[in-house]
Amino acid sequence: MAELFQRVNFFKGLFMKTKDWKKEQQYHMEKQRFHNKYLHTPGVVSECLQGLGVSVSDPDDKLIVAPGYALDGEGRDLYVPEPKEIIIPDLQSFNPPTTIYISIRCTESFHELRENETNPMYSGYAYVSEDTIIEITHQEPDNYHSIELARVRLSGNASRIRNAGSPAGTGTGVLTVPVKPGSPGTGKPVVPLGARTGRRRTATAGARGAEAETPPGLDELDMSQVQEAGAMTRGRTSGLSLSQLGEKLIDTKMTVITGNRKEEDTNVLIEQYPKELTPPLYLVFVQSLDGVRTRWSIECTGNDQGGLNYTLHIRNESNRTTIVMCRVYRVRI
Repeated sequence: MAELFQRVNFFKGLFMKTKDWKKEQQYHMEKQRFHNKYLHTPGVVSECLQGLGVSVSDPDDKLIVAPGYALDGEGRDLYVPEPKEIIIPDLQSFNPPTTIYISIRCTESFHELRENETNPMYSGYAYVSEDTIIEITHQEPDNYHSIELARVRLSGNASRIRNAGSPAGTGTGVLTVPVKPGSPGTGKPVVPLGARTGRRRTATAGARGAEAETPPGLDELDMSQVQEAGAMTRGRTSGLSLSQLGEKLIDTKMTVITGNRKEEDTNVLIEQYPKELTPPLYLVFVQSLDGVRTRWSIECTGNDQGGLNYTLHIRNESNRTTIVMCRVYRVRI
């Protein structure tokens, strides 16, 4: 955007030309894309519809991309309102063993030609469709102009692609998603359409699944590397500082004598806190300046004012006195 945003100023008697109507649309498109580009990171919006999940069809000659929404690096919307099918080419044409990628990028097309036979100069297309192109490529998407939806590590003799967890030689069926040991629902079946596998959260229509612990194998769909769209913060370019996370309460150096009994600990009052508020979350940094081993803990006790005292205890576990650097932040939650 090399110039100021400019919108049409409507007034009584204004005669609108084609360029004026285009300017009116361009204003809204540019404003929205400007916002998306500089305040959001490009990627897939995982909670929208079925998150553009990729699965293998039955028979396993096509990939199915579930409905969903993504943003590219220019702030353009990548919207798939209903499932799209992509024919899987001959996998040997990619010269395996190698990795192939399923990606999405934006495109536009004209629709509904309206011809004026009397005055052809007044003919034209009535609509522009904002569409998407989904493709299987050998080149890794840049996640700026082209957004990755999945990848497959092909074996040397690859002849078909499988859903993660499917038996060899099959591409579809019900997937079994491994979950953490001891978690309820181990081996719970999920519908392939829209499922996300690998170490990302597995999403099915209308429900959230568990995190898979087993990475996809050869010739299996892998969605663990899909980049998610999100709000952009200063930390992405300048590095996130502790001051951005919360308020610094303590920043000091102190002498801590040797001792293993509680009475000899160094006690530092962090703050007095009202009982009725949500308990605070503290981030603590304690380090001996001469390498002596120390331990610390936080204790909460009631005070005479009806509130709570949060106290930091520092213990010197060596046989010599040390100077300790101590910083405590209350993190925003």
